[in-house]
Amino acid sequence: MTDLLSLGADVQWPDHDRASTVRAGLGDTARLGRLAPLAEWVAGVHPLGVHEAFRSIHAVVIDGEPGAAASAAAEAAGVGLRIVTDLPDWPSAALEAGVALADAEADRGTDLLIVASPEVRADAALAVSVLTNTEPVKVLSRGAAATDPEAWMDLAVHVRDGRRRAMAHHDNADDLLTAIGSPRLALLAGLILRASVRRTPVVLDGPVACAAALVAYEAQPRAVRWWCAADLGPDPLHELALTRLGQQVLLGVGSGLGDGLAGMLAVPLLQAAARLGG
Repeated sequence: MTDLLSLGADVQWPDHDRASTVRAGLGDTARLGRLAPLAEWVAGVHPLGVHEAFRSIHAVVIDGEPGAAASAAAEAAGVGLRIVTDLPDWPSAALEAGVALADAEADRGTDLLIVASPEVRADAALAVSVLTNTEPVKVLSRGAAATDPEAWMDLAVHVRDGRRRAMAHHDNADDLLTAIGSPRLALLAGLILRASVRRTPVVLDGPVACAAALVAYEAQPRAVRWWCAADLGPDPLHELALTRLGQQVLLGVGSGLGDGLAGMLAVPLLQAAARLGG
């Protein structure tokens, strides 16, 4: 049976020498701002160079549909879309499905994978609350963002009660997934971590994808070197997860939709960084 801990053991480092060479050749990096470390990252995760980088980009949207804007952005950026709504019932089976999905993308030649899942629910909030040791009410949107007080209270209760059960497993990613009991979080974590094993860079789109990445990170911290975050939305759990991962976002749009839109919008920036490093 697949588990995150054994899966993470096969994650290798990106190409440090290639990344360092690109960094050294950029000259005045201060004027390039965030493009400089981004060009270095691209060189490390895709060492074939500018003329080969990001020819085959695919977005996987889990447990939801991309909106009209995301679909239009995918078409404009030439990004293939895969929508997965039929999830296994159990986290263990979902984890294996995520691994199989990552393998299928790597085998088809995908060299940049955008991972997204819309709609923040208790599973993502619970994972971030446990792994960042943050009180449940502080991982949930408040004020104007919480437009339905009864729904907010129900979510807070689910996260609070789930946290009591899951906190004992904060240091074991596989046991934590079992305690949370979320097939979509397990599928996402397996997909993101296996993509790292297969040396496929991942763009994390939205708070749910980042929450799943945080679970994968706990299983294998060096896998984070294969990931970048598209944007930072208004959900507190999004910022908490990215801070724990040490990730700076590519964009400043403020999108927290998690339906692939931010990832699509980030593609031209990544392609420009690839050319800068070429």
